[in-house]
Amino acid sequence: MHRILIERRRHTQTGFMTRKAWRFSALALSLFLAGSLALCRVSPQIFKEAGVLYAAPYEQEVRLRIRSIAGQRIGDAIQRAKLHDPQPCNVSIFESISPDWWLAQLRQGGVRVERCGWRHVDLEQIDENYVAQNDDRVRIVVHVHERAVPEVPIPIIYEDEDYLAVSKPSGLDVFANPSGGSVRLSVVGMLEAQGYEGLMPAHRIDKPVSGVLCLARNKRAISRLQRCIKRRKVSKTYLARTRGKPAAGAKITAGLGTSMDDRGRQIATVRDDGKASGTVIREILATHKDGTSTVVVELLTGRYHQIRCHLNHAGWPIANDAIYGGVAEPTKEIYTGPLAQEMLEHHRREHCRTCEFYRRMLAGADPPPRLDPTIWLHSWRYEFPSLDLCFEAPLPTWALPKDGDVPRENVHEC
Repeated sequence: MHRILIERRRHTQTGFMTRKAWRFSALALSLFLAGSLALCRVSPQIFKEAGVLYAAPYEQEVRLRIRSIAGQRIGDAIQRAKLHDPQPCNVSIFESISPDWWLAQLRQGGVRVERCGWRHVDLEQIDENYVAQNDDRVRIVVHVHERAVPEVPIPIIYEDEDYLAVSKPSGLDVFANPSGGSVRLSVVGMLEAQGYEGLMPAHRIDKPVSGVLCLARNKRAISRLQRCIKRRKVSKTYLARTRGKPAAGAKITAGLGTSMDDRGRQIATVRDDGKASGTVIREILATHKDGTSTVVVELLTGRYHQIRCHLNHAGWPIANDAIYGGVAEPTKEIYTGPLAQEMLEHHRREHCRTCEFYRRMLAGADPPPRLDPTIWLHSWRYEFPSLDLCFEAPLPTWALPKDGDVPRENVHEC
């Protein structure tokens, strides 16, 4: 069976592997699988060990666009990628796999292009002499390695025939996304395994963030939720634990845009020509003896990484948010137990470079990876007045007062 061999380049430990192993960036992989659509459903084995959930690697067929080399002979594009030819040539699809692998699979007849027939899709086998067209899709099987995640429950906050609200744990992706390494171990995937099928998230929450996630159970419900969000007829309240001395009532209105940092990650930046944005610190929920404060934050707009960027801009960064002025806390090493290591050995595939990394790790040549970092930011409450809905998540442990902390009382609840 023919496989796409996926690599990444990352400069820190991740839930999959270390900086040495991730040769290609997550952005490159997203470009590579952009527009891909799974053609088969899989139910990988899930393993639990030492507080971590692992999904056994599995094969999944996808459709893959190859428009980045439209008008070129595939063999020529591969050779330029191999030689690092400086001539103008968009070969982004080859950033995620080995050019030698492409040549081998093309010569073996392992790559097919879809052709639309009258009532069905025909599949045409191609070789290295094929000239790519702008609307081409190829079908191929990928060897998927999902990112390990913490073994934590997903509490149900509210449920009826139209809506489901959960308290998303930090460290989980919301959507099932093969290119991001989360399918079965995403929130949607884990809820599906519990019998909640066909769920449609109404909004996104970043992986390191916890709290309220609103989902719809039918098209009418998702339309209502997203209409409220689009028209700003929803009240969104967050909790954040920050450094510095935040001021209750402070309003941050710096315009925001996005850019790429030196590690290829998309981040929010304050810009004079940025989109209008508003964040308000409503109150101080608690002051902690380590000098940090848990604050109640209201979003007036919903820009990318808005709270994280605004708090850092105001001089009150989230204490453990390393991207925006904080200091990350060390996370748990993974794939160190016998069960996880046996899983890797059993599901190893020839030519898969992710599998090759794990082989080196098990041999002691590379250090074990770590779980992805989380941050002290919590989606606490979502209110939809026009729908008469209010969802509130339990307080996270980092926000609860401890000995020596000063809590604030009489906080409004739904």
